[in-house]
Amino acid sequence: MMHQDAWLYRLRLAPNETMRLSTKNRTGYLHIISGQALLAGQQFTSGDGLGNFSQTPLHLTAGKEGLEGLWFDLPK
Repeated sequence: MMHQDAWLYRLRLAPNETMRLSTKNRTGYLHIISGQALLAGQQFTSGDGLGNFSQTPLHLTAGKEGLEGLWFDLPK
């Protein structure tokens, strides 16, 4: 158990599956464990990370092998 103002989500997406990641006035960080993802026109692969400091939701699309990742929902 984490005694912090943080939420941690494990993501598992099938090939070409899409997901909307929202921060709702918070900060988000995505870490890709395995697979590939397309996000904002850029390709991300295993080991890549990405922070979202804006209020705009991210629209994530898994690659042809699917995606496994961690989404951190953190305070600003």
